[in-house]
Amino acid sequence: MLELQQLNLKWDKKMADYADHAHKLVQKMKDRHILELEEYQHQLLSKAQKLKFSPELLKLREVQERLAKGKDYVSAQETKERADKLEAAETETWLQKKQEWISRQETNWKNTKQQELAALKKRIQSHQEKQRKQRNVELERLVQRFQNVKTELDKQHNLERLRS
Repeated sequence: MLELQQLNLKWDKKMADYADHAHKLVQKMKDRHILELEEYQHQLLSKAQKLKFSPELLKLREVQERLAKGKDYVSAQETKERADKLEAAETETWLQKKQEWISRQETNWKNTKQQELAALKKRIQSHQEKQRKQRNVELERLVQRFQNVKTELDKQHNLERLRS
């Protein structure tokens, strides 16, 4: 019984230590992913395509400047208003496309990191299952040894009875 208690105490401690270690590994990976995500977001922002205005807008701006230099201020103002509207529309379109691209990149990155975390959890689970099996094997050996000792003692007792 003492051996059984010692075995259980040993394995309970071993499994609790491993569970604590596994929890720390998972938390460490999650923390690292948070830091990596921030870094990745900065990289995405720096890699994002710069805003390039259409030739039509650039031409309107040139026309606006020429009209202003030619002191045709009314036409220059009309051209400026059209150019401003076009610039606002192009900027809005560019911002939407940029945000969609960044979102897709982040989603792909997050999926990769979720797979990495899932793989770690699977390895942890596999190792815990391996530990459970090893514990059962040791328990079976202990029980078998107990049975062998019991059988041997029964034989000795029977022999003692027969001699008496």
